[in-house]
Amino acid sequence: MSNEHQDREESNDLAPDLAEEIQRGAQAEVSTAEANPSLVAAEIEHLKAEQLRLKNKRLTDELQEAKELHKYRKRYTSRLFWIIVLWLIAVNTYVILTATRKSSFDLPESVLIAFITSTTVAVIGLFVIVAKWLFPSPTKEESKAAKSE
Repeated sequence: MSNEHQDREESNDLAPDLAEEIQRGAQAEVSTAEANPSLVAAEIEHLKAEQLRLKNKRLTDELQEAKELHKYRKRYTSRLFWIIVLWLIAVNTYVILTATRKSSFDLPESVLIAFITSTTVAVIGLFVIVAKWLFPSPTKEESKAAKSE
């Protein structure tokens, strides 16, 4: 037991010495940097270069992401356009068939009005969603970043 107690006392004695040694080392580095301004200037230049490298990497990544997103937007926008075109052709076909009353195709007027109204709302809503997706409004972060640059 006394050996363990003695070991703990020695480690406690070492802790203040270690802290003092670290403090002295830090002070020595600061005084060396103050004595040699070229080291400080070199470090500042190194940090600026690193900052520019990281900013370049971030912008390159953002550009790559924007290119990929543009590719997907082009693909899905044309698909949505053709879905809407087919949808409107189907609606017009039903309206024409009902108006001419050819064959045995006959929709009640209330059903036809509901069908045309719901289709119109759906098409307009789909176009609004696609427009917001294609041309998103900038977020607060993007607005601040654009103003600062």
